[in-house]
Amino acid sequence: MKLEIVTPEKLVFSQDVPMATLPGVEGDFGVLKDHSPLIAELREGEVLIFPSADSTEPNQRIPVAGGVAQVTADSCTVLVA
Repeated sequence: MKLEIVTPEKLVFSQDVPMATLPGVEGDFGVLKDHSPLIAELREGEVLIFPSADSTEPNQRIPVAGGVAQVTADSCTVLVA
């Protein structure tokens, strides 16, 4: 799945990842390839990037100050302030 994290100034992150967890306003949620399409509001927290779908420890953490995520079957775009 292609994960992109974008601010108004620049593209912060753009890579294919197996799994990511996002800080939704209604709770954290995981995103994998073939996820159902959705748009979700994000709260302040961290986007956690995992090396595999069954991994329990993230290999990257990217702090976000809230924003919006758009998820499709093959991508996740995170727009942050």
